[in-house]
Amino acid sequence: MNRFIFLCFSLLFTACYYDNKEDLYDYIEVEGGENECEFSDVSYSMDLKAIFDLNCNNACHNSANQFGGVILESHGAVTSFLADGTLMGVIKHEDGFSPMPPSGKLTDCEIDKIQFWINDGAPNN
Repeated sequence: MNRFIFLCFSLLFTACYYDNKEDLYDYIEVEGGENECEFSDVSYSMDLKAIFDLNCNNACHNSANQFGGVILESHGAVTSFLADGTLMGVIKHEDGFSPMPPSGKLTDCEIDKIQFWINDGAPNN
């Protein structure tokens, strides 16, 4: 009988376990503002290209328009603006940079994804 009770208590305290995302993944959570988001990885092709296409390429910075001599249609074109901090300066609307997009800042989540990708070495993934 004692073994049965011990076995039941052992199963009770060891059988129920669940993982949570904080323990399983390294991820970034962006809180506040209208657009809360979280991510653990950022892909140029799956995440950032859509941001650049929607906010930069559709009207201004494509091979047809090339406003300011800037084209952001490809990974190589985007990475050419990383070394001197131009890309982050313009999208964060920092002093000394022309704020882009001029219609208003990207969301905090979009900016954080771009910064995460840059900090990760700006892979062409």
